[in-house]
Amino acid sequence: MTEDSSGAGNKAKVSGTVQALDRGLRVLDALAAASRDASLAQLAAQFPWHKTTTLRMLNTLVQHGHVEQDRETQRYRLALGIMRLSRALDRRIGLRQAGHTPLRSLAARTRETAHIAVMDGDEVVVLEQAETSEQIRMITDVGMRMPCHCTALGKVLLAHLPIDELESYLENVRLRRFTERTVTEVEPLQVGLEQVREQGYAYDDREYDPGMCCLAAPVRDRDRRVVASVGVSGPTHRMQSLQDLDEIVVAVRETAEVISQGLGCQPR
Repeated sequence: MTEDSSGAGNKAKVSGTVQALDRGLRVLDALAAASRDASLAQLAAQFPWHKTTTLRMLNTLVQHGHVEQDRETQRYRLALGIMRLSRALDRRIGLRQAGHTPLRSLAARTRETAHIAVMDGDEVVVLEQAETSEQIRMITDVGMRMPCHCTALGKVLLAHLPIDELESYLENVRLRRFTERTVTEVEPLQVGLEQVREQGYAYDDREYDPGMCCLAAPVRDRDRRVVASVGVSGPTHRMQSLQDLDEIVVAVRETAEVISQGLGCQPR
């Protein structure tokens, strides 16, 4: 029996997907649908490709902790790795739920666009937002990706990374220049991140967009780990007044505390 060159294989090529990944995910779906542990023969019978391909898919999934094989029966079942993925999704859903109302209150209170963001790889991703009614405003979309090193949302997340993860970021990520105020050297960035940790918030003064400023604070989960950042962004002329900035700092930090409590974080 040979590998098929039609059906699922062609579908993967036509749609621009990765064939091996497509097949691995189909094996996971088959295990999820099974009412009990499944044998290699039972799983292989569901697919048009060779039995040895299914075995390779299973071995790879076992190696990554998403599938486990019973030593006695040699049958397969889903493993705890799937739960890790599920918990990660739950955290993001929980963030959006916990942040929905506080974020809108923050936008109304500061009259600036408010965001919740998480770190994904070496970028920060907007998870939820609430727009201001002001005509001149920061325009973003949910899912928008931005660099970490020159945005307040990103700097909050960088500042609270475990040491080894921060070192890896600084060693492997190019600190690209976006404006004349962007910090592109490692040492000044590290000094700035230490300041973020000490003062409890980050400020981006035209470092990413020459006409915009942003201020953000950390959001913590029930274990007090920083899992997101919440902040507001607005035009420079509104975000540089010292009196207004002090009020924005208070508003953002209080909102971060409310969202953190919504995630089960107990106030100190």
